[in-house]
Amino acid sequence: MKKQKIVFIAFLMGFALLGLILLQINWISQDIDLRRQKFDDKVQEALIKAAGELETGESLSIISKSLQHDYPDSVESIFRNHELKALNDSVLMELTTIDHEVSLFEDFPDPEEMEDSITNGTSVWIKKSRNDSSSNVTIKLKTGNNTKASATYSNNEEDEILNGQDSDRHQVIISTDKVKLKLGKVEKVIRKMAFELGQKDFVLSDRVHPETIDSVISDELSKAGVSIPYSISVINGLTDSVIWSRGNISNDSRIYDAILFPGDIVNRNDRVEVRFSDTFSYLVSSMWLMLLGSGLFTLILIVAFSYTIFIIFRQKKLDEIRSDFINNMTHEFKTPIATIRLAADALTNKEVSDDPVKVSYFTSIIKDENERMNNHVENILQMAIFDKRAFIPDLVITDLHDLLNDAVLKMKVQFEEKGGTISIDFKASRSKILADRTFFPVVILNLLDNALKYCNETPSVTLTTTCDETTVTFIVKDNGIGMSSDTIMKIFDKFYRVPTGNLHQVKGFGLGLNYVKAIVTAHNGTIRVTSEPHKGSSFFVSIPLIQS
Repeated sequence: MKKQKIVFIAFLMGFALLGLILLQINWISQDIDLRRQKFDDKVQEALIKAAGELETGESLSIISKSLQHDYPDSVESIFRNHELKALNDSVLMELTTIDHEVSLFEDFPDPEEMEDSITNGTSVWIKKSRNDSSSNVTIKLKTGNNTKASATYSNNEEDEILNGQDSDRHQVIISTDKVKLKLGKVEKVIRKMAFELGQKDFVLSDRVHPETIDSVISDELSKAGVSIPYSISVINGLTDSVIWSRGNISNDSRIYDAILFPGDIVNRNDRVEVRFSDTFSYLVSSMWLMLLGSGLFTLILIVAFSYTIFIIFRQKKLDEIRSDFINNMTHEFKTPIATIRLAADALTNKEVSDDPVKVSYFTSIIKDENERMNNHVENILQMAIFDKRAFIPDLVITDLHDLLNDAVLKMKVQFEEKGGTISIDFKASRSKILADRTFFPVVILNLLDNALKYCNETPSVTLTTTCDETTVTFIVKDNGIGMSSDTIMKIFDKFYRVPTGNLHQVKGFGLGLNYVKAIVTAHNGTIRVTSEPHKGSSFFVSIPLIQS
């Protein structure tokens, strides 16, 4: 596949991935906006409910104070104190007798629970009930287990309902007119209180108690599921001044407010304001599981996409390298094959075959070229072994300095042919290592051979050794063409050859340094290189010392 096609496919995949990420960001943003709107609605509703509770509490408190007066001591008026409270959608009036308390509800859960004693052991039982066609009020007076008297008033009957006897078997009559009169008195008192509440000029600081408003708002926010730090401020609507506040939240935060005492006849626009510390963090924390999942899957997509593109380009590069390797291998084998053919043709010539000297000469050429091809084949086979990690070196105690001297002797002739030199500077005080005497010399010979091949001047190589407590290092420094930083990163890759232009001036398959690194690694050693273009290279090979 051409590189342009790979780039185009990578661009399409990247564009699609970017689109998915942008869509996810948009969905998350919309979800946060929706959650913010729900949060705003819940807070606003909670504040409105809190303001309503505060107003109801104020009204009930005033009515309770106004109803505190004495009543005649009779069955029809056995109640002295009254306190009106809100109970769901009905109204509960707690009525206190001379000594004890009884209650009047819309409905009683159990009549027996509504009994209470008066001073002389007589108990009173009161029930108000409704059905589809009428509303009834029942009053019973009991002494011990005996009913002294009872009466029921129904709003669809005009006359009195008499139903009861005492223990002496004479009738006790409770007038429905008196019941109506009593209910009318309570209604008048409530209307009077409502009028006074509407007309009275209240001072806001007297109407708002910090503990009460804080408690009510906290309860309502808790019911709404809002559990985030907040501040409260009570604002005078006439002067727009703060009369009370709690908490310290930045003024940049959004303000949630509600009108206090909305039922006032004269609207003063007094209000309560609430600010929250960090609503965005609160909203994000409420959706952390979704964000975590979204981020995790997005990260997986990005990593998978990046790795796929990396593999595609790497495979493309490997294909190019393998193509170069095949070309190089063809060239390396073609030369000795051609030489062998020419030598064989020469041997068939009668003049050559009759001359023993010439026969020996051409025979040696055939032998050398055959050895050359055999070495190429061995190198390729050895790399296959290293690729499969099947290579196990035959380690024996060896002196590194001896291995270096042997390699220098083998390469000395080749350097002298080009007028080059090899200098030795052994500084290591310890040089005993465990090495494979067959494969480890290949490392030294390969580095010296590269120094000779990649040099446009008179070759000059210096071999130096150093050691520390655990390792011995030999350095091969040359004056060759050098390498760029990009080349240094690739020289140990299989089939890679340092570019020298279009001319095939440098022999080899590009397996040398990869082979060298594999051998060094098999000896538990390391290899590194420093180089600059046109300034030569230095290879550092470190091998563990034998610890005495």
